[in-house]
Amino acid sequence: MNKGGFKMQTVLELKAVTKKFNGQTILNPIDLTIQQNDFIAVIGKSGAGKSTLLRMIAGLSAPSSGSIWQNQQRVTTTNAMTRIMFQNPRLLPWKTVAQNLSIGQAKITSEQLATTLAQVDLTANQHQYPLTLSGGQQQRVALARILLHHPELLLLDEPFGALDAFTRQSMQQLIENLWKAQQLTALLVTHDIEEAVALASKIVIVGQQQLLQEIPINLPRPRDRHSPAFKAIVQQIISQLETSQVQPAG
Repeated sequence: MNKGGFKMQTVLELKAVTKKFNGQTILNPIDLTIQQNDFIAVIGKSGAGKSTLLRMIAGLSAPSSGSIWQNQQRVTTTNAMTRIMFQNPRLLPWKTVAQNLSIGQAKITSEQLATTLAQVDLTANQHQYPLTLSGGQQQRVALARILLHHPELLLLDEPFGALDAFTRQSMQQLIENLWKAQQLTALLVTHDIEEAVALASKIVIVGQQQLLQEIPINLPRPRDRHSPAFKAIVQQIISQLETSQVQPAG
């Protein structure tokens, strides 16, 4: 892939990756290449293997066969350059926002902490405890914790699924802004087709234990969800899902 005349680096490559549990096939051989600064969205019905795929990429689960490569290094365990954001922010309730961000960060400076808090609009909340925060604010803390590690690859496992519609769109915009500003490579698992079209440079449809289709999204950013072009792509994806007998959940 070329952007602006520059050859993009391959960040992640899946080669004939499969997954089985107790003899049951979860994913048949999948081949997928992700370039630097791609934003990939993976959609499919519940049980299609989306989260399983994400966990293998993160090094949290090993493929049954095939291999996963990040920057030409085989992925066999978790690594510092890949971070994953879950639907549950997994914060320690007895620690403040700032203290949660400082866990495992022995060398963090006050300036780094202040910068990261500002990036996620939590400067005024840094001395609060998680239970006093809204769901969206808790997810911002989880995101800030990831940003402090300066990841190359950001994995998003339906992190906005429990949020209300307004907060969900606000978090989507924040993720998109940070993706652009920090030149991240991102991979999002979602049931929400509109979310996928709003954020992704390419959508990957998973179903029937396999990768069914890759669909590039070439709309200008920020994307207008009410535009005919946006709605046409959403409908195109719905039609392709129906043709493939894969229904988006939710």
